[in-house]
Amino acid sequence: MNSTPLSACPICSRVLPHDQLYDHMALESPQARQNTIRVIQGHHADWLAEQGVCEPCWKSFRDAGRVLHMLKAAHKPTAVDYWTHAEPRALSEPQDTTDNRSVY
Repeated sequence: MNSTPLSACPICSRVLPHDQLYDHMALESPQARQNTIRVIQGHHADWLAEQGVCEPCWKSFRDAGRVLHMLKAAHKPTAVDYWTHAEPRALSEPQDTTDNRSVY
């Protein structure tokens, strides 16, 4: 009997054949793979690509990374993006802020 070793996904703990933690990662382009790895590590700081991840988890983080990329690309600059610190100006004349009205 040929027994395939099982492993648990380090993200969701799903148990599956060991190779299924890696096969889908190898099919991604290098840039997509690196972006997805960064997204996973953003949520699971101790996770390493060498640990692998199940395909459903991989796809979830890959898709989240794509959404983040689209949101960043769609960001339109606003006046706040170009705000710079202005030097303080001296006031020309002090203004009297006292209220001379009587209160009854």
